[in-house]
Amino acid sequence: AVYGLSRAIKDGSEKSGDTHSVMRISNDRLMFALSDGMGSGNDALYNSRFTVMLTEKPCSTLTSTIRIAGAT
Repeated sequence: AVYGLSRAIKDGSEKSGDTHSVMRISNDRLMFALSDGMGSGNDALYNSRFTVMLTEKPCSTLTSTIRIAGAT
């Protein structure tokens, strides 16, 4: 899979509250998570990263379970 990414930081801010993640779930499936609209600055970045992490945990657990079972 090929994907592109573009990010802009709000004028006057040093950090963006936008975060993304791409995980391979199986040989033919990817999981794409996007957290947008958290604002800007350190708090927005922290909250956005935490939100994406919450989506990654179940996917990584499921992927590990599938690999252990030999279903990949």
